[in-house]
Amino acid sequence: MKKNEMFKHIVAIRTAKNNSVLGGTGFFVKTDDDKCFLVTATHVARETTSGTDICVRNLATGLPFAFKISQLNKMVIWLYHPIADIAILEVERSSNINLSLYVLPISVFENDFNNVPERESIVTMYGMPDVYTDLEFAPFTCDSYPASNLWVSYFEITGSVFKCFMLDKPSTQGFSGGPVISLSKNDLQKCYGIIHGTRQDNTGGKLAIVVHSGYLFELLGYAKNV
Repeated sequence: MKKNEMFKHIVAIRTAKNNSVLGGTGFFVKTDDDKCFLVTATHVARETTSGTDICVRNLATGLPFAFKISQLNKMVIWLYHPIADIAILEVERSSNINLSLYVLPISVFENDFNNVPERESIVTMYGMPDVYTDLEFAPFTCDSYPASNLWVSYFEITGSVFKCFMLDKPSTQGFSGGPVISLSKNDLQKCYGIIHGTRQDNTGGKLAIVVHSGYLFELLGYAKNV
């Protein structure tokens, strides 16, 4: 599978606040019971308003196609994981946005916390730091090797640690909420989680932190009981 074949599954999230634009990345997932959710990091979702712009790739022109997040969910009611940096927004069935070609099936996500990519395998981070209306909607990609087994990281918003793994390269601003996937020659093999941010220290060391996708399944389970 070529990396650009994933472009149609990447979502840019842009919220204008206090004379600046707060950006993040996400994607749509379709569950086994045929529900659709927008997925991103909690710290990105918390900044959204009814006026937040959602941008995807126009599959005819390659340019950005933008609409308001309220067209997906009128009240913009996110469900946040209680400890991990991941959030979901259910796309209401009354939404007039056709997402059928943009969604990822839940089957491509790793549900077992004990499964993280092997150190010898290459995974790809996807993110959309900026969007320009006159330029192609072409998310950034960064190949990396896993740098840890299952680990934990502290999330200041929840005051808890969550299960994650590290990559041997840092993330960058705007990648938060973007998927981390392994690609084979013919297909998307597995999505292991989403970008939380970058772990750094006073020596200059920087490693990307990946929220394990097992938390996505927990959130979807919570959504059934809401």
